[in-house]
Amino acid sequence: MKKLIIGAAALALVACSQQAATDTPLKGDWKVAPETSRVSLVTIKKGLVAESHHFAGVTGDVKADGAATIVIDLKSLKTQPDTRFTRMQENLFEVATYPNATVTAKLDPAKYEGMKVGERKTDLIAVSIDLHGVKSDYDAEIYVTRAGPDTVIVETTNPIIVEAGDFNLVPGLEKLKTLAELDAITPASPVTFSLTLTR
Repeated sequence: MKKLIIGAAALALVACSQQAATDTPLKGDWKVAPETSRVSLVTIKKGLVAESHHFAGVTGDVKADGAATIVIDLKSLKTQPDTRFTRMQENLFEVATYPNATVTAKLDPAKYEGMKVGERKTDLIAVSIDLHGVKSDYDAEIYVTRAGPDTVIVETTNPIIVEAGDFNLVPGLEKLKTLAELDAITPASPVTFSLTLTR
């Protein structure tokens, strides 16, 4: 009987410690986990052929006050088909001069700190994108999911429509059209992101 009581007490302590970890407030600084984070986009040529691409090199952090900075390594572009990435890097993004794109936003930590593991919230935030030497502002609706005691996933609920003209990318599109012998490349792309944050 004594062993049963001790065993039950030990199980109760383990359960309490696990619950305490689960209920730890989402406070402090968070880092982007590059291996499970990506930014994706779709380009459309000839008005009807869609091709998907993504950036594998995504880093950044979210500070305790909610200030978020995400850095996208434009040289990490992966394209479908994969023959496109060199042309896009050199002629569209001009990575030799503009190697990165930076996204900044300001979150309200109070909205999320009480979230439990498995809980998801939706939020609308303003984001600023610094790309090709130009800054433009967008609204983004996001899902925030607490995937674990120290893991949060932030992802777009809908694509952000980014216009090439907002970042002086139209001349680059014209170069791509000439190189690929295309009649048209749509100057707007749906962009999505999925970011894993850890602390």
